[in-house]
Amino acid sequence: MTNEELQGKIEFIIHHQARFSSDLDRVKDLITQLAVAGRDRFADHDRQIAALVDSQIKSEERMAKVEETLKRIAEAQEHGDKRLNALIEIVDRWIRERRNGGSPT
Repeated sequence: MTNEELQGKIEFIIHHQARFSSDLDRVKDLITQLAVAGRDRFADHDRQIAALVDSQIKSEERMAKVEETLKRIAEAQEHGDKRLNALIEIVDRWIRERRNGGSPT
């Protein structure tokens, strides 16, 4: 192998090494960009999940309050029904006594 051939091969290797180094730098930059984008997306997802969890907790608290209110309404309705039934009995008894010729008490 002559000096010129050796010199040509060395230049070829140096040229390809420079291209490889440049390509490697671009790959490193792309990997860095992907890593940053991935980290940012995970951070966004974490924030969204935290917001959903917070919203779910608030919804459950509101539902518990609604259930308690419904329970109190049902109890009040039951009490009202008992009082109404007692009144109906009094009025019914009064009407029966009047029909049977008795005097109202």
